[in-house]
Amino acid sequence: RALLGRLFDALDADGDGKLTRREWQQQIERDLAFADANDDGRITLKELSNARENMGVGDAIGMLF
Repeated sequence: RALLGRLFDALDADGDGKLTRREWQQQIERDLAFADANDDGRITLKELSNARENMGVGDAIGMLF
């Protein structure tokens, strides 16, 4: 439950206690940019796996996948 609260807080950019579609979409865009090693706008399973292996604790809290 504590991890879920931290994830929610990381997504809730304006701190109003509610997630908007825009806040959710912004996180997805950050996640894709983090994982998209060749900057083609898409991620492969290998890129996703590499991103998860190479992220730090702070990245893990904010990353949705």
